[in-house]
Amino acid sequence: MRPFQQNNYHLALLGDRTGGAEFQIYGRVWREIDLLHPDFVINVGDTIEGGKNDDTVEKQWSEFQSIWKRYKHYPLYFTAGNHDIWGPFSEKIYVRETSFQPNYSFNYQDTHFTVLDNSRDRRPQ
Repeated sequence: MRPFQQNNYHLALLGDRTGGAEFQIYGRVWREIDLLHPDFVINVGDTIEGGKNDDTVEKQWSEFQSIWKRYKHYPLYFTAGNHDIWGPFSEKIYVRETSFQPNYSFNYQDTHFTVLDNSRDRRPQ
């Protein structure tokens, strides 16, 4: 039996930013996160407005690169939301922009995290 290991980390959960979100507010939230000095950040999904529009998905993701570049010293884990992935093309862009598959897991210290994609309805048609 493994001895109990003490986890000692701080994480920040970054919530849904859709529904008329303002770009400046998102930047301010990141500045506030930076003041807390978390060990890592988990984005809980719905990073972009999406709108199920394949024509604008790449532009929407690229708008955030300027903010994320400032905070690359924090590992950032993404969760797919229904505004982020709605079909094959948006999934391809999501993976390219976030470097994460829709379903994955990771370990941090003695904690195992599982991230599940709930962005699409998987029921048989």
